[in-house]
Amino acid sequence: MQRRGRIAATLGSLAMAGVLTLTVPGSAYAATGTLTVTNLVTGKKTAYVNPGDCYTFGVLGAASHINNDTDMPVWIYQGPDCQGPNLLTMGPHESNATVGLSFAIPPSPPTP
Repeated sequence: MQRRGRIAATLGSLAMAGVLTLTVPGSAYAATGTLTVTNLVTGKKTAYVNPGDCYTFGVLGAASHINNDTDMPVWIYQGPDCQGPNLLTMGPHESNATVGLSFAIPPSPPTP
């Protein structure tokens, strides 16, 4: 009888772990839309669909044009991997030129 109890407890724990895994929300820093970065030296365009987290996009010394066609602001950083000072904050649906090397979607305020 003890063996059945342990098996049932183990199966119950596994089932709960599966439910928790399915209900954990995605990144709280994701935007909806597309952010496009154009390297102004090479003309290469890179599109980031529903971006979240941090992305390195630039080449040191090369300017880029960023079109933020998302629903969230974007922070542009001087260094790669969102390091260094924040050079520019772009609102949703704004575009601008920058010499930054990376961008991130800032944390959004909690919803009530």
